[in-house]
Amino acid sequence: MTQYLYIDDEKDVAESFADALEIKGALSIKVEQAGGLEQILGFLSTKPDGLLLDIKLSNTTDEEGKLLRFDGLALAQQLRSLQTRGELQSIPIVRFSQPVVVQEYVRGDSTSDDCFDERISKDEIAAQAAKIGHQLLSLADGYPRLRDFATDVKNEKAAAIALGVEPSFLDRLDSRILADIQQAENAPVHVLAGFFLNMLIGRPGPLITEDLLAARLGVDRQRSQAGWPRVLENLKNARYAGVFHSGYPRWWMAAISDIWEALPGAPGSLARLRAEERVEFLQKSWKMELTPFAENPESPGRRYWAICLRTGLPVDPTSGIALLPRLNHQPWQDAEYLSLEAALRDSHNPRIRPDDKARLQRELNKRGRS
Repeated sequence: MTQYLYIDDEKDVAESFADALEIKGALSIKVEQAGGLEQILGFLSTKPDGLLLDIKLSNTTDEEGKLLRFDGLALAQQLRSLQTRGELQSIPIVRFSQPVVVQEYVRGDSTSDDCFDERISKDEIAAQAAKIGHQLLSLADGYPRLRDFATDVKNEKAAAIALGVEPSFLDRLDSRILADIQQAENAPVHVLAGFFLNMLIGRPGPLITEDLLAARLGVDRQRSQAGWPRVLENLKNARYAGVFHSGYPRWWMAAISDIWEALPGAPGSLARLRAEERVEFLQKSWKMELTPFAENPESPGRRYWAICLRTGLPVDPTSGIALLPRLNHQPWQDAEYLSLEAALRDSHNPRIRPDDKARLQRELNKRGRS
């Protein structure tokens, strides 16, 4: 049984969140009222497998009855420091707060993000409790694997095990991925965890989500409910099996391409084909019923390869708008896109490139808008 410690300043309310996230026989969550640092370290002395932490701790007191003079952000930083020095066992730390609290305490300052393996909104629990519960299990399962790997990162076989691939597959990846992993020799476990979660799993590149997989195959999952599970079964050898895989389903794009190109009569690169051409070939090859994405004026084009950040619609890069890279963007990560219509509605977005802004302005002028 995996057990998380959940620290909040409103224990009664926190209990209801804990009940919603628990998974019978797999995940339990023990709630404790926030207190002074020594008291919190006492809670952690029971060696939980992970920590859920609200960042607003203002409604509680320390051992002397005084209001706490630190918040969850400061506490997370202190705990990470103790983990780095080996004075506290490394476990996943998850930020768990209401959006209004995050806005009040974080205010766009992302420097605290590195203290947390995951950042969950309490507003998401009603609709996504099961998904979040399995992510918590996955984080707790991954930390011991990374703990073993942390002292052996120079070993390519160990890296392949952590990534869940055969050693020969490492040659299919951007060489800088392995180089960055190997530079983390003897790094704290949470540093390695951050690399896997943020640099590989969290942004599309070598690994892609199920939504992006569907877009690149041209398949409308909602209208292909009978066939889509069979597609995933046929692509099981491309499924990511590395650290944190159970809570974050991903697929290796290089392996997807290998499977596609190995099909008899493969009609060329996926990226060059229209959605209906991709789907027609899959139906013929795998003898299943699939429906391609319908044409949508919100996101023109048919050679889908990305997902619009605003609408979630598939995007043809020749018609969409590629955004300027985010902070800490890595060379192996894919560009992020807006569909054309989403970009027109958000034409002042600072991440839109100057030449694309001019293109959007011309389109707005053509439509009689400014």
